[in-house]
Amino acid sequence: MMHRLTGTEYDNTVRDLVGTNLSLARTFPSKELARGFDNNAFTLTFPAQLAESAYTASQQVAKRISSNLATFVPCASTPDQACARQFITSFGQEALRRPLAADEIEKLVAVFDIGNRRTFARGIELVVSSLTISAPFWYRMEFGDGQAVPSKPDMMRPTSFEMATRLSYLAWNSTPDSGLLSAAQQDELKTPEQIQAAFARLLTDPRAHEAVANFNDQWLQISRVAAVNKDPMLFPTWKSTMGEAMGRELAMFSEQIAWNSPRGFEDLFTSSASFANADLAAFYGATGATGATDTDFTAVTLDSAKRAGFFARAGFLALEGFNQTSPVRRAAFIRRRLLCQDPPPPPPNVRNTPIPPSASNTTKDRAIAHSSNPACLGCHALLDPVGFGLENYDAIGAYRTTENGLAVDGVGTILQSDIGDFKGAVELGQKFSVSVQAQECMAQQLYRFAYGRSPSEQRYASVTRLASVIKATGGNYPELLRTLVTLDEFLYRPKTPS
Repeated sequence: MMHRLTGTEYDNTVRDLVGTNLSLARTFPSKELARGFDNNAFTLTFPAQLAESAYTASQQVAKRISSNLATFVPCASTPDQACARQFITSFGQEALRRPLAADEIEKLVAVFDIGNRRTFARGIELVVSSLTISAPFWYRMEFGDGQAVPSKPDMMRPTSFEMATRLSYLAWNSTPDSGLLSAAQQDELKTPEQIQAAFARLLTDPRAHEAVANFNDQWLQISRVAAVNKDPMLFPTWKSTMGEAMGRELAMFSEQIAWNSPRGFEDLFTSSASFANADLAAFYGATGATGATDTDFTAVTLDSAKRAGFFARAGFLALEGFNQTSPVRRAAFIRRRLLCQDPPPPPPNVRNTPIPPSASNTTKDRAIAHSSNPACLGCHALLDPVGFGLENYDAIGAYRTTENGLAVDGVGTILQSDIGDFKGAVELGQKFSVSVQAQECMAQQLYRFAYGRSPSEQRYASVTRLASVIKATGGNYPELLRTLVTLDEFLYRPKTPS
């Protein structure tokens, strides 16, 4: 089994190896997305453009170490081959997440000797570059311990070093630390109890918060919000900094929900607690945010009748539409990301461009007229009624009761779901918070992110189990994370690679 590092995992790994964030992945090609996530093992290829960027990055990592020999090579005061061999053995285990084989060490000693003809530092530099461009560095490789599990004859356990890697990239999106590597060296990552104890320690580290933030960001598409732009003629109050502020609010809100809410999933859709700077607080009509700059965010309580939960937050509502709301795109987000339903694509002969805004009617009126086309009706019947229920919020997410002087009713429905009818974003959030379909979708999305693959039919029992945890706990994030390391697909691997 092989799983290539993502850009985030690469940067985190390098940071934890060299002690500083070099942010080298920004030069890598665009992310390969599958179902909205960038870590699907089957889409993470290694094209030529990435190979070029990876080689350049490996040289920068190597230069960081060779320029700080006293920090990374304790024996550098005696700069000889014995010292290099010692460094190769220790750093090699950290970089490849396992002990190096004897022949691997000898090959790297030979690489060192080539560079050492110039200087000791150059020899170390070539070693580090060779390690960090290698396939075992870029890929999380697994071969297993080769022993069938008595109760599961088609399965075997990962080695303790492979389990250390599974644990660290799940909890931190990064490489194992010395504690994990030490436990692996003692072969103490074999039993479920050992694995759960190790994972519990990892969850107390701030890097676990980064990994969960990465999941929330990709699941809820939070990073997209910062780039939102609006028509300045139609929305003169919109400031260029508002998108970034709305995105930061969602990031801080989801962080609070994940780690400080006993019922995280439910509160995601119902809580009025949030964070704002002065501009965003004024936008919401909230008090308590006194920060003078765009980056000063403080805790605020929003109007529970208009702003409770994710669906009523400006970052979600402003995500689509330059000069008007987009009920279809708002609905598509909800269907895809939060109900795990893929609406059918529009027919190839149908115009797929927004209907121009008008000062004489409402967005809902224009959408109904458009969807009266029989070729459009099937798809729009699943989308339009969802978006109509959010029309009390305009394209920048400001609350409204009228559009062009005409009343906005905010009545919506989600067909083919257990949500049904709702009025407005707040009621939609309340129904989502207890929706079995929404719980199951979050379970699917967490599974995809945690394991870097979509749940197949035979693995759907694990999604069902995660969904049951959401239902029982209200979606407590730490409990969901702890459940992930008790599932068969985490504890074992097929004897025949899948």
